[in-house]
Amino acid sequence: IDAVNEGAVYKFLTKPWDDDRLRDHVAQAFQQKQMADDNLRLNREVAQANAELASLNQQLEQLLARQREQSQLMEDSASGARDLVDALPAAIFGLDTEGMLAYLNRGAIDLMPQAMSCLGAEPDPSLVTLATRLRARPPSADDPGEAVLVNDQAHRAWLCRIPDLPSPRIAVDKLCEAA
Repeated sequence: IDAVNEGAVYKFLTKPWDDDRLRDHVAQAFQQKQMADDNLRLNREVAQANAELASLNQQLEQLLARQREQSQLMEDSASGARDLVDALPAAIFGLDTEGMLAYLNRGAIDLMPQAMSCLGAEPDPSLVTLATRLRARPPSADDPGEAVLVNDQAHRAWLCRIPDLPSPRIAVDKLCEAA
């Protein structure tokens, strides 16, 4: 009775036993053993799947860390390029494909402080007119630019299209003081 209570014995039968009942008990015992074996197998499969998921998570975390590092390097590089363009001794006005003012360097802000209020919008009409005239000129490496007056000062203006940038492409109009 203690063995039955502790689960060490599946069923306890008394003599004389009924053959049909004995067959049912044996079938149930095999069925219970099969379920216990299936349970163990499934537990092992779950443990293995969990280990694989943990490994995949670790790989994803490493990839994400590398991607963040690469993104940070690209951001630092872009920031350095912006700083370089900002420090150029020329006024640079960046226009996107729709003609909106997308960028101003320090020289452009110093030359036309009012342009700051136009960032992300249509630039000053005089800048639009100048950009239109410059776009109409045939591209040439030895283009002397166009003479313009800004704040009663003589400058030269050039249009430089930057063709291999992702959208929106920026056309850069450079205004340099006349020599």
